[in-house]
Order: sequence, then C-alpha cells, then structure tokens
Amino acid sequence: MHRLTLVFGISLLLSTPAGAIECDEWTQVAPAGQAQTIEGLIESRLSSDEAQSYTSANPVRIRACLQPRVAAIVAEFDGACAEGLRASMNALDEIFDQYFRSCIQ
Repeated sequence: MHRLTLVFGISLLLSTPAGAIECDEWTQVAPAGQAQTIEGLIESRLSSDEAQSYTSANPVRIRACLQPRVAAIVAEFDGACAEGLRASMNALDEIFDQYFRSCIQ
C-alpha cells in the first residue's frame, strides 16, 4: 500500500508544474503518503528553473530548512482543502510558496 501511495504521489508531481498541486489531487493522497508528496514538491521545486534563478540560494540549506516543516505544510494543506469551495484554487501553491520563500536566505 505504501508503494502505491508513493507512486501515486510521484505521478501527481510529474503531472503538474514544480510545486503545483490542487485540493482535488491532495485529498486523493493517502495520509501515509502526504509527507512524501511534500518532500517530492520540495525536490521538484529545488530542481526547477525557478529555483535556479535564486543564484545566491543554497539548495542544501533550503532543503534542510523545509524538512522540519513538512508536518506543518501537510497540516496547512489539509486545513485549506477542508475549506472546500472557499479555498482558492492556488491555495496550496500559495502555502508551499510561503514556506519555500521563508527558507531562502
């Protein structure tokens, strides 16, 4: 089951731009795979063209900053998606971007 969750999470990442995910996709990820999905978003963002534009940013430092925040990101994603139609389509991207930007030094 964990392998299926991981495969599903990775397929979500590959089907969307780096860091892009919406509630309908997020709610399909099993709770056991949510942290892995966030970690995949981190890796996807760090390898994206957008991240490459931060020439002064250290990807290792950004990753180290984001790793302890994975549980908080999962909780915020869950909270945003629990709002249903009141949640912005870009709510999860906005949450992730906020965490990502906070780790760029």
